[in-house]
Amino acid sequence: MKLFIFLSAIIFSFHVNGQHVRSLLYENGSVKSVQIMSGPEVMFTSYYENGSIKETGAYYKGKRHGNWMLFDDAGNKISEGNYSLGEKLGVWRVQSSYESSSYELRYENGERMTARKLE
Repeated sequence: MKLFIFLSAIIFSFHVNGQHVRSLLYENGSVKSVQIMSGPEVMFTSYYENGSIKETGAYYKGKRHGNWMLFDDAGNKISEGNYSLGEKLGVWRVQSSYESSSYELRYENGERMTARKLE
């Protein structure tokens, strides 16, 4: 019974304008992720416990698709690039979290083809 009450407290699901919206919460009550589902497409955003955005993008038929961005817990963008049905595609820009360097990575069919450090 306690498990049922706990789970119902951390998962919220409802419909808005024909779209299904689902939210997951951390134990402290802050939002962990939000999914907005419309047919085979799902807009997805996840959050750190401090409320800042961790990751944002879309899924299509269960696979990452389109533009995705990843942020550190201070809100700084650390990577951005595109997926095509679950495979990385095109140019990705990545900020190193260990140094103040940025990199540009090129992907084809999910495989990294080139990488270069940006000045």
